[in-house]
Amino acid sequence: DIGDTPAVWNRWDGDMGELLVYDRALGASERAEVREYLAGRYADAEALLRRVLDARPDDVPTLRALAEVCLRGLDRPETAIELCHRLATSGVEERSDFELLAWSQMAAGRPADAEETWTAWLRRNPREVYAHGTRSTARKALGNIKGAMEYCDEMIRIDPRYARAYVNRGVLRDALRDLAGAIEDYDQAI
Repeated sequence: DIGDTPAVWNRWDGDMGELLVYDRALGASERAEVREYLAGRYADAEALLRRVLDARPDDVPTLRALAEVCLRGLDRPETAIELCHRLATSGVEERSDFELLAWSQMAAGRPADAEETWTAWLRRNPREVYAHGTRSTARKALGNIKGAMEYCDEMIRIDPRYARAYVNRGVLRDALRDLAGAIEDYDQAI
């Protein structure tokens, strides 16, 4: 489904075990068949990862992998959230864990939780531009466009050369019908 929708969680941040390539755009029924096929493959991966966790319940890499499979492969964000909470009790706090939790919360329709997850990360790393950007996405999903723009402004204050900050703010300005401001931000991004 990459390219099918503009949703951020259509990307994969790990190894790719299988890639299906077609010489044409697939219709809706063909895409459904591909999703069903891949769901079976992800179910196999889930079963294997759960067997590993049965033997080693606190294995952090396996918890991460299973949470990724549940979120991105099996479309089970609530299960991914539960696994992320288990990760949080491991004592290891990596940005990728916060990111996985926040995107799981977004996919579960819980943008306020996702915003709080990024806010918690930013308390430790206040100058991380990406975290401000994804926090902006959560704020936008809550319907607070002006609040989302504040996070974009913070990204620009931290790194005025970060093009994605201008693109994000341009999208938000466009949503507010500030077309001149949106064009200005898009120009700055280029």
